[in-house]
Amino acid sequence: MRGAPAALHLDRLGSISGGIALDPGAPFRLALPSLVSIGGDMASRLREVTAIDLPALEQLRGTITLDGMSMLVDVSMPRLVEIQGGLLLAGMPALSTLDIAKLVRVGGTFYLSDTLALHALALPSLNQVAGLDFVIQVTGIAQLDFPALQDSQTCLIVAANPQLRSVRFPVLTHMTCLSIYDSPPLASVAAPKIDELGSLFISGGGQALTLDFTALSRVRAFVDVRKAALADLSGLRALTDTDELIVDHVDRLPDLRGLSALRNLSFLQITSNPAMTSLAGLENVTRLASGLEIIDNAALRGLGGLQNVANIGAVSFDSDPALAGLELPRLVSIDGSLRIVQMASLASLSGLDPLRSVTGDIVFTDDPMLPEQDIAAFRRRVDPGQVH
Repeated sequence: MRGAPAALHLDRLGSISGGIALDPGAPFRLALPSLVSIGGDMASRLREVTAIDLPALEQLRGTITLDGMSMLVDVSMPRLVEIQGGLLLAGMPALSTLDIAKLVRVGGTFYLSDTLALHALALPSLNQVAGLDFVIQVTGIAQLDFPALQDSQTCLIVAANPQLRSVRFPVLTHMTCLSIYDSPPLASVAAPKIDELGSLFISGGGQALTLDFTALSRVRAFVDVRKAALADLSGLRALTDTDELIVDHVDRLPDLRGLSALRNLSFLQITSNPAMTSLAGLENVTRLASGLEIIDNAALRGLGGLQNVANIGAVSFDSDPALAGLELPRLVSIDGSLRIVQMASLASLSGLDPLRSVTGDIVFTDDPMLPEQDIAAFRRRVDPGQVH
């Protein structure tokens, strides 16, 4: 449809076997009160459309694409149950109403972006998103609640929503991965029934944050928690397996006690956590095959929690000013490099006495309290072939 019609009377139109493409030449409201189904796509990228009102639409067999429509204020499809393709809504700064409350299934991508005037999104019936992407970013939404969502066969990304306070999935049992970040007011994330993820990335802001992943036992790739005002990790208390665990800039976290069920872990990174005093909570971990990084933790005074680890890949201790000893009483081998750098209080290597081999480079730099003769003796013991 092209041109600038003053009025378009299609009140009895019940179905369209193909698609709808909108290209008006002046501000225009699309209202098709009797339209029940669309057999193809619905697409518009032009700014002149101010509202889309499809009160009877129940099914769309293609994809809805509304992009760059700067004058669009209202989208109303209150009876829409299924979109067999995707739903892509982006670049609509004036959009304040999106009524898709009866939507049950999206067969493709769900993408909502750059809609800062949209402060609420009700999806009480949505139970499946089957596409490759599920993205909600740069909106004005304060609360995301998915009370019926049980299956998302993709990764959900919730990013840069400046008003977002909570995200909730009360019945979700399957999702490939979940990333929530750059939403400073974020105070809670709850998915209490999901038991496995591919990856989990949570980055909060200044607000106190609570997590509820009380059934989550396995994360195949990584758990990455950073810039979050978490006081504990009890929301991850069922976690037994993950390949990587990263805790970075979590300012209120004193230890890792909420992770006491964790047994199988390959890589551990603990960086820039100013309140962390110990690593208590990791007592069931016996091997870190890919490595260990403990960097820039101002209050860390001991390695309690790692006392049962016998083998580690590459190891790095760097800029942990309160750490006076490296107590790893069961560590016998490091299958990689060992870096001990800028450790202002480290006065002894006796905590590494059980260690018998380091296969990679051994680096000591700017450790003012550590005697040179202790470093030399350590090198001779763990790698007699090293000359410096």
